[in-house]
Amino acid sequence: MDLLLREDKVFLVKIMAVMIVLASAVILLGWVFELFDIFLYPPIMPQWIGVRFSASLSFLFSGLLLLQIARAHQSRHGDFSNVMAVSCMGIFLIIIGMLFTSFYAQTSVDQMLLGNAANAIKGDLSAAPSIGAMVAFSLIALVGVLSMINLPKPSRLFTAGLVVAAIGGMSVAGYFLNIPILCLDLAGVCTGMELTSSVLFFMLGLGFVILGTIRKRPGS
Repeated sequence: MDLLLREDKVFLVKIMAVMIVLASAVILLGWVFELFDIFLYPPIMPQWIGVRFSASLSFLFSGLLLLQIARAHQSRHGDFSNVMAVSCMGIFLIIIGMLFTSFYAQTSVDQMLLGNAANAIKGDLSAAPSIGAMVAFSLIALVGVLSMINLPKPSRLFTAGLVVAAIGGMSVAGYFLNIPILCLDLAGVCTGMELTSSVLFFMLGLGFVILGTIRKRPGS
């Protein structure tokens, strides 16, 4: 019974991870077409800011990380370290790029990568990215690094997931309650978190929370 419940939880997390990866890929595809002045996705709510290219790439890496960690819970025989290493490195490099370009280059990593196409997004790209997003991505990457060494204790996965889910959930609530501060939208300091990003963070956090409820196998 415990084994069945464990497999069900892992399967659910894997489904969530695949959904995050696919959503990120769809957003990235839209950005690629933006380079050629082809607009695939009309904004659902024009007044809401969109997902940055750098954020969507980070979500792609984060989804892959969650998927690999779930697979590691399911099987101890596979080698998942390569994907984890690339994903963690990708997230950390993007965060470093975000901080450097925002505070020292007075631009954004998106503008450096996409040029004028980055201006298609609503919001001030020269402002620092969402603090909540950077904290959440950093936690996810840290979990990935620890997972390459050895699967973290369930309590640590649960705690990290709870923080990430709280950041995403709080931002979602901010959109629907029209309370910008909940989206960590601090004028002159950093931009708010996008609604799509908020939902994806909530899913990522929930995935880690679920994995955090799985007890390690005896002797593992």
